[in-house]
Amino acid sequence: MKRKIAIFIGTLLLVFTLITTAFATPVLERVTEKEQFAKPELTDEMKQKIEKFNAERQERIKKWEALTEAQKAEIYKLQDQIAELSKKMIDKYCEYKIIDKNTADQIKEKIDKMNSEIKSEGKMPMLDRGKCYKKGKKTNKQSE
Repeated sequence: MKRKIAIFIGTLLLVFTLITTAFATPVLERVTEKEQFAKPELTDEMKQKIEKFNAERQERIKKWEALTEAQKAEIYKLQDQIAELSKKMIDKYCEYKIIDKNTADQIKEKIDKMNSEIKSEGKMPMLDRGKCYKKGKKTNKQSE
């Protein structure tokens, strides 16, 4: 009889501990997740760097807009060469089984799409970490 009572009490303690842990874990995770995605306050130094970066970017955009169509065409031609080399590299990744054919095709399609958008919208290719600019306005790549 004592053994059955001890087993019953032990089972209750185990179940109670598991239930308590199961309900407590999501609360702890939510707090951690909230803290994890909280944006830090910008310091004055960080704000100055952002302002400087944006001012320099605006200057580059003005200079881009001042180029002749022939100069822009020359840059776009180089951009086309970069796109073709990128696609060849993707083909090699596929050949060496680093990525599958479907993934390679998707990446190459995206390269073609981005390259044609750059030219059709008159954007400045490959400055500021791959982001493209047109007439000082944010484009889809800048909204990150």
